[in-house]
Amino acid sequence: MEKIGVELENVELSFLDRLVLHVLRLAVHQFDRIGIVGINGAGKSSLLKLMNGQIKPEKGHVKSYINFAYLDQVTAPDESEIDYDLKRKLSIPETKMENFSGGEQTRMKLAQIFSNYYEGLLVDEPTTHLDTEGIQFFMKELTHYYGALVLVSHDRYVLDQLVTKIWEIENGTVTEYTGNYSDYVDQKKLEKQHQQEQHETYVKEKIRL
Repeated sequence: MEKIGVELENVELSFLDRLVLHVLRLAVHQFDRIGIVGINGAGKSSLLKLMNGQIKPEKGHVKSYINFAYLDQVTAPDESEIDYDLKRKLSIPETKMENFSGGEQTRMKLAQIFSNYYEGLLVDEPTTHLDTEGIQFFMKELTHYYGALVLVSHDRYVLDQLVTKIWEIENGTVTEYTGNYSDYVDQKKLEKQHQQEQHETYVKEKIRL
């Protein structure tokens, strides 16, 4: 059985008196490849930050058992040493990072993450500022990555290629679906169809009575 990388139990997280997340239990295992989806403001980034220990829940526990690297679009890259070959492959300029564009900052963060091995990666919207070449590099590295991956992305192609589970956040609740994003969409369609059929059966029975 794969070891657990991080687990959440009876977690509640609120923002301005609004319940953002209510998690009875979630676990990321050693080689999980998870995509987190949901509408804007659903709590996707907050869930990553909980797992990374950046924010604490009002209730419950978050326990991490492995070393995670974290990448988001807000935090500026630091001055940590990176692999020269990665820097060259990603066309990172030899200039001050304060002058970097959004895409250059993202490429720098990717180089920092992939310069070392981490047992787990928490990645938030990594392709937002990347050009085609940067996206291809990101996809190639993560395709061969050996560890736990938790990814927030609006890019359907990225989710289809890289993940084997989907965590959907809706009304503060996280529901797990097996498969990539396309599999998730198909399962949601079947759920909606089933709900519609149940509703129609209920209406017909009510009319009959």
